[in-house]
Amino acid sequence: MARPTSIEFKDVQKACEDALAADEPITFANVYERMGRKGGAAVVQRMIAQFRSERGVAADGRVRDYEAPEDFVAHIARPFFDRCWKRAVAFNEEFHLGKLEEAKREYSALEARLEDAKSQTQAANTLVTILQADLNATSTDRSRLQDQVTQLQSGLADTARARDQFASRCSELEKAVEQLNNTLREELEKGARLLAKTKDECAAQLTTERERGDGERRMLMEQTDRLRQEASAQVAELKRNLAAREKMEGEHRVRAEKATQEVKEAQGRLRELEVALAASRDRADRAQARADELQAASSRSAAAIAAAESRAKATQERFEDERRRSDALQARVEEIGGELESLRAKMLYAEPCKNEQEESGGKQSGIKKRKAVTRDA
Repeated sequence: MARPTSIEFKDVQKACEDALAADEPITFANVYERMGRKGGAAVVQRMIAQFRSERGVAADGRVRDYEAPEDFVAHIARPFFDRCWKRAVAFNEEFHLGKLEEAKREYSALEARLEDAKSQTQAANTLVTILQADLNATSTDRSRLQDQVTQLQSGLADTARARDQFASRCSELEKAVEQLNNTLREELEKGARLLAKTKDECAAQLTTERERGDGERRMLMEQTDRLRQEASAQVAELKRNLAAREKMEGEHRVRAEKATQEVKEAQGRLRELEVALAASRDRADRAQARADELQAASSRSAAAIAAAESRAKATQERFEDERRRSDALQARVEEIGGELESLRAKMLYAEPCKNEQEESGGKQSGIKKRKAVTRDA
């Protein structure tokens, strides 16, 4: 039977990926065997070389290292970056002095707002105290910016850093409130579990005491009935003996006294059982009183949980106020950032042609290198 010669690149690609997944080398024999020995050898080898070139891997599956051109940074990249930086600085000093003054005024307004936020957050918790320290650090940055007002890049970096610090502190406040909510939720769940556990224990203890009292009561009744039956049997036997043996008066008297003594002992045991029954009833009453005390303790725990919820609600309201103020401040900072991005776009627009030429040269060199790597593979 003739071997089919129709084969597509996706079949070769799947066989190569299966070999890589199985940690096997991407060789012609291995791939050809996984494909079921379909297709021509030259076609399969060409597709295997194409797969290696696209993936940048060798025959053993390892990624080939990229070799940069010699002296690329020293002779091409560094001079280009130096020229771009000098032209950007010259363009900035020539055309954007007015923007710098406006940024200074905006920064002063931001500083005043930060001071207001600092005065309003003095009554907050420990996390707000940390935020106050960050605002003081921002004031220190402002004094340093006044000494270096001629450098717009430094001022913009400090403003962005202050904004990031403020946002991070707001995130910390949100995490703290979330942690407080989780703690409150855990306390509520713990109180509910404790109340349910207490109720179950009281109910189980009360049921146990009742069952024990019922068992002792049944046992006492059984013993009383048995003693009565025994006493009745003994009295009947004594009466029969008295009727049958009238002549044996002395012996009958002795037996009668003995029977009387046994009846007294039975009555004493009966009284002891009645005392034990009263003690079991007393224990059941004490268990009921303990259950009432546990119920009162659960009520006090519910009141404490309600107070904690009210305090958490007040803390949440204060945090919402602080977050609204921080959102307004962050919106203003984003407006300034938009203006700065427009300035940067204008600076980058100065030399687009030169960048395109250098990028086209870099692409041509990259294509030549990929062709050389393909020939080596």
